[in-house]
Amino acid sequence: QREDDLLKGTAWGNLSDACMATGEFEEGLTFIDRALTYLDETRHTTEYIENLVRRGVFLYMLNRLDKAEEMFQDALTLGAGSTEEARVFNALANAHYQMAVTNTLNAHPRIGLKHAKLCLERAKEGNHPHRQLTGYSAIAIAQYYLGEYEEALVAADYGFEIAERIHSWRMLGYLHAYRAMIELSKGDISVAFEHADQTIQIGQRFAYQDNIALGQRITGDIYYLLQAYEAAQEYYSAGYKTAPEHFTGFDNLFRLGFVLAREGEVAKGQEIIKDSLEKINMASMATGEVTAMLAWEAIAINEDDLERAMKLNTKVRKIADSDDWISLSLCNQILSGEIALKIGNIAQAEEYFQLAAQEAAEISNLWLELTALCELEKTLQTTGQENEEPRKRVTQILDEIQENITHKHLLPYYTVFRDHILDADAAPVMHF
Repeated sequence: QREDDLLKGTAWGNLSDACMATGEFEEGLTFIDRALTYLDETRHTTEYIENLVRRGVFLYMLNRLDKAEEMFQDALTLGAGSTEEARVFNALANAHYQMAVTNTLNAHPRIGLKHAKLCLERAKEGNHPHRQLTGYSAIAIAQYYLGEYEEALVAADYGFEIAERIHSWRMLGYLHAYRAMIELSKGDISVAFEHADQTIQIGQRFAYQDNIALGQRITGDIYYLLQAYEAAQEYYSAGYKTAPEHFTGFDNLFRLGFVLAREGEVAKGQEIIKDSLEKINMASMATGEVTAMLAWEAIAINEDDLERAMKLNTKVRKIADSDDWISLSLCNQILSGEIALKIGNIAQAEEYFQLAAQEAAEISNLWLELTALCELEKTLQTTGQENEEPRKRVTQILDEIQENITHKHLLPYYTVFRDHILDADAAPVMHF
């Protein structure tokens, strides 16, 4: 009977893998539930752990991140007292990986990093290359959110080597996306563009809609930062249409709303952001929720809706400060300065901008440093203070960004952007 149950449970689990490959997540979840009815926690511990993790992944893909995390935690709890054998190590490595991704997406990158490192540790004990790859991938994205860009690049490079060796295409697509996000934060537009394009190409080759949508979002971010809003809209719109029921699609949607608001379509933009927040809340994805709130805060400031802006600022600060999400914290700090400026508290605004510029420089986020410096310069001018240092550093940052642009089609956008910043015709936009 024991072997018969094990065979049936294994068979249903394997059928669910086919559903994962074809994107039939609801059916796959049904198969996993059947698998678990045949498996026993005590007699089939490793198989039970594996299928709890599978169940969590299906819930994750169905945007039920809170329920997914429960499954991964159950798997880790069950595995805590298991015998030390390779299969158990690999099952636990997978559970730690899923916990890492879920926590990072839920705006807890420090906890995510802890699980990512445990994933890598267990995967090495189990001598499992794919699990090691997932560990490096999870480390890279967690460290990106923590502002630890150089460490994130090292982890991504280890991941690239394994992914290419074992032909793990979906993970390779995600690694290209993470590399693009890191390089973009550091101001290397062309390298970011190349990696985002690789993410899209891999997604198109293997019909990975999440890869395509993520690559389109990052490409949209490049154009958005250059204030080429029409091109940004095209990519964000395409990214949402690519994955309209997945959180990678929702991530494009709120950005589309923000760009529309920047272009003057405020009511339409706010409505889209509101719609995206509802979808993101249903998915329990805190990273998406808080960045969408940040976008809404920026719009509220521009529209002089300071009461709403201050409420959003407080909500964002609680999340950012409690979880070491440095780039989010810096964005909110800059917006705090803008609020202070609007209400006439010049000294406080100056303090916010100076601190944000300093901290952005420490993590090498050129876009946030540029934004903070331009706001600082504007603030100093309102009080008649003469200080050439912000302008010198702004010019230096713009030179650094330009030196790294090798794609000719991006140069015209950059030239217009640079002229606008130096002529003070426009302020840099926030890098979410």
